Amino acid sequence: MALNMRTHEPFRYGLVGSPDIIGILNNGKFVGIECKTGNAKQSEQQKNFEKMCTKFNAIYFVAREKMAAVS
Repeated sequence: MALNMRTHEPFRYGLVGSPDIIGILNNGKFVGIECKTGNAKQSEQQKNFEKMCTKFNAIYFVAREKMAAVS
């Protein structure tokens, strides 16, 4: 979710279920990181996105601590 700079209203972007952090490595491989806190669980849409990533040999993981997302 993002904030409209002019109206200050929140809006959504991206695909439903896509991870919070996305990127492309030097070798062209997609990386998706879903960030969760506490006991939060992935939604069905997020689980489906993870399955799609796995199918296409992308890197996808759920980070539960700050350092897991950057290391």
